Amino acid sequence: MVDFSDYFDYIKRAYEDKEISDGDGLRLQDIYVESEGEIPTEDTKAKSIKSIEQYILKWTEEKSSKHISLLGEYGQGKSVLSLKVAYEMIQNNHDRIPIIIELRGKSPRNESLESIVASWASTFDIKASGMIRLLEEGKLLVILEGFDEMDMIGDSQRRLEHFNRLWEFARYEKSKVLITGRPNLFLDNEEMVDYLNAFDNRSNLFYSEAIHIKPFNEIQIAEALRNVDKNVRSEILELLKEKTNDSFEDLISRPSTLYQASIIWSELDKENINSASVIEHFLNHAYKRQAEKLRSIGRTGVETLLTNNERKYFMLGIAVGMVQKNGYTNQINRSELEKMVQKLYEFIPDEVSSDYKINKPLKQRMKDNKEALESIFNDIRTSAILVRDLTQNDSFKFAHKSFLEYLNAKYFVEFRYRENKVTYLDKMYKVYMNGIEKSFDQQGVIDFSNETTGFIIDMLNLNEMDINLKQAEYCLDILKFISSKTIIYYQIFFSKIWSKVFRLIFTSLTLILVYLIGYFPDDIKEERSLQVEIIILGTYGYILQFAWSKVKQDSFLAHKNYMKLFSRICDSNLKTSINELKILEFYKNIEAKNLQALSFFDKLVLHFSTKETFLDKFFKKIITKLKK
Repeated sequence: MVDFSDYFDYIKRAYEDKEISDGDGLRLQDIYVESEGEIPTEDTKAKSIKSIEQYILKWTEEKSSKHISLLGEYGQGKSVLSLKVAYEMIQNNHDRIPIIIELRGKSPRNESLESIVASWASTFDIKASGMIRLLEEGKLLVILEGFDEMDMIGDSQRRLEHFNRLWEFARYEKSKVLITGRPNLFLDNEEMVDYLNAFDNRSNLFYSEAIHIKPFNEIQIAEALRNVDKNVRSEILELLKEKTNDSFEDLISRPSTLYQASIIWSELDKENINSASVIEHFLNHAYKRQAEKLRSIGRTGVETLLTNNERKYFMLGIAVGMVQKNGYTNQINRSELEKMVQKLYEFIPDEVSSDYKINKPLKQRMKDNKEALESIFNDIRTSAILVRDLTQNDSFKFAHKSFLEYLNAKYFVEFRYRENKVTYLDKMYKVYMNGIEKSFDQQGVIDFSNETTGFIIDMLNLNEMDINLKQAEYCLDILKFISSKTIIYYQIFFSKIWSKVFRLIFTSLTLILVYLIGYFPDDIKEERSLQVEIIILGTYGYILQFAWSKVKQDSFLAHKNYMKLFSRICDSNLKTSINELKILEFYKNIEAKNLQALSFFDKLVLHFSTKETFLDKFFKKIITKLKK
């Protein structure tokens, strides 16, 4: 007999009692609303689902080989929906036991199915052998949460191996598997269908049905705000009805950012509201909450250990360090986190502490504290921004993955601010950059997830229809930075003139090589036939063309992150003639496997290339138009 009482209590507390963010008083049951969804079909019209929760609960009663893949973008409530399904099954004494296995930071390809189950079971003092027996008997609903946060998912082959191992949960005749994640993990729809087994093929042992979560509509938004201040609820719904801000409509259609916006509504600039601004204000709100909470614990009127600026510095640095170390898995173990904090403390600029009441730098305040690092670490890990990760022993994560992505976007944008001394961004970040770069030897260029690029777009206000001159000039600077190498590749690989030049160069090199190889003594040369000459010529021609294709791909892939951001900027309301850069089509069809420096030949081409690029001409038109 397996004792699930501790696990059941954990699920019950998570839904009924635990505050979503400390001090704000709202729990999941206070804001939860059933989500609608759709299932893509072979026809153009998708199948609509009124309540995904009810659809899943009904499916758990079915006798079929169907499993479910629940797909949604950031903030659409995948994790909450999984928790609510588990909660309902437990409350109603369902025949199946719903177990939520979070995939964050895991590498399933390197684990057995049994070890994955054992890792989950050990958290609640449950024997793994009993779990495997229940799985074989069809007594479990296995919820695999967050496939986009697995370890080492940048490589297509490794992703496939991860999913092949996870689908072993479906090998049992009576098993039920629900897997969740962001669909943008996949290169394209074909890969998504393949890796998720998202097709109904009766010759296969099993298949999964892909359900896409739909954004909240106005009725759902109103229902989610039922326990929020009446004035805030009224203002949000009124602004929604005006239909004047697409970014606002998008962010409040996501349960996560809708909640965040409602908490810090009074602090927001209603005319320039977007996801980045909401998360920034929400993080600032959380820092202030933490300070108030620490003051109230028997220390009223006394300064907290870290000031708000110091917390911002450490959180920004930790976010950059986490992505540098583990990518966007949103997980870091305690020892690695402590090392990051130590590095950030070692290089913290004195100016970061300017908001201390007597302007006393942190190192100076800590000089007599023999346990300074431990004290700082304790303050950081109780910040409510960084929380314990129960999926792995002694590990931490950001409370929401979007915080990690936002902070890395902030780092990139503010790094460009520091380099270009633009005056209208937050000057304090110039100070933060100095410490973070020294701590991690990081130079402003980090990996971009789709959400990170979206936040960068928000921060640059590129989606605003009435973009002003100063913003346009800054956009020009950003674009020149991220596109400088892109233009090289465009000119080398996609320009008709350069393509002809390189074809001529390769042909000449082939002939020269064949001539050199054919330069032998007469007695050997006489034995050479015309057929041999043709074979040699063809072989070297093939080798050179293959080498050129390899150089073309590797050089491009070395800067795929710039291309990702560049593509999103060009797709914004600036409406550049993106078709003129055929390289973007190339970008959409390949995947990075290695990062390599520019070759000498690439630099040589840049040196002799035209100084005025397509982008220069395009932005000249924008600036001229705005000045008029």
